[in-house]
Amino acid sequence: MTKAPIAPRLTPLNLHTLASGTESELHDRGSYEALSFDGCDLEAFNLAGSSFELCEFLRCNAHNTDVRYARFIETRFELLSAPVLSARSTTWRNCEVHSSRLGVVEMFDAEISELAIEGSKLGLLNLHSSSISDLSIRDCHIEELVLDNATLTRVSFSGVTADKLSLRGATSRDVDLRGLDFAGIEGIESLKGVTVSSLQATEMAHLFARHLGISVLG
Repeated sequence: MTKAPIAPRLTPLNLHTLASGTESELHDRGSYEALSFDGCDLEAFNLAGSSFELCEFLRCNAHNTDVRYARFIETRFELLSAPVLSARSTTWRNCEVHSSRLGVVEMFDAEISELAIEGSKLGLLNLHSSSISDLSIRDCHIEELVLDNATLTRVSFSGVTADKLSLRGATSRDVDLRGLDFAGIEGIESLKGVTVSSLQATEMAHLFARHLGISVLG
């Protein structure tokens, strides 16, 4: 009997009594705790190597913001706008992203544990070579989702559409793609550990046949 995949294990955020934060106090390699940044314009800011814990970012512009090597712990993002975001080698632990518009998000080599992304629109989400556990994506559209060479554990989608999904070289366990409507997929050979619906399996039959060298004639 086939077992259903284990769902992501997410801990609800508990953000209370946050002090107001401002752009002027932000800088690279800074350390910030229990702050709310509301309506901040962070365009082209250098926040590389910074650490944010128990923080929230509301209605902020983060176009071309550099957060490489930054750490986000128990942090919420809502109505975030970031046409381009440099987030290489970042750490995300128990974080939430809501109702945001993100363009090119270079988030490869990231360490992700307990991340929920909901009600958002994303262009390129590049998670190449990332270590990902307990990721939930709901009610989003993603133009291109790159999971090449990523290690994926307990990942699920619900009400998500994607123009392109790439899983080349990915290692998966309890990855549930049934709630992801993707127009195209690359890395068919890396679907071990992934759960798909019967409809998805039927739609991918020609890809399976090509991968196995099977000729199908009508």
